[in-house]
Amino acid sequence: MWRSIPARPGHSGIAHISESGSSAIMVLGSQQVADLILNVAAGRRITIKIDVEGHKNQVIEALMPLLGESQIAKMIVEVDPDNLPKHGTTRQTLFARLAEKGLTPSVNDPTRRHYNEVFVRA
Repeated sequence: MWRSIPARPGHSGIAHISESGSSAIMVLGSQQVADLILNVAAGRRITIKIDVEGHKNQVIEALMPLLGESQIAKMIVEVDPDNLPKHGTTRQTLFARLAEKGLTPSVNDPTRRHYNEVFVRA
């Protein structure tokens, strides 16, 4: 159940999954997620936005089977070079992993801190 609530100290978003109410959780493997997204998109170009409070490395790893698909036109990823190592990756590693799938950064400014990088299909 999604609920919009006032932001709490230390939480940058205003919405989160509520602990109250009914919910269902689906546990899917990487290929199942890729298949689901491609089926829902039904041939249309796809833009993915990742904003997961520091866990982007895990999300990107899970999406790797999908990211090589030509339907993935863009991927927007929050980049904070100072925060990435706390979650098991670096700016360089993140950019290299996406380059493996043909996604190129459009801003690519290593002096910027905490920004949304838009990776585009090369």
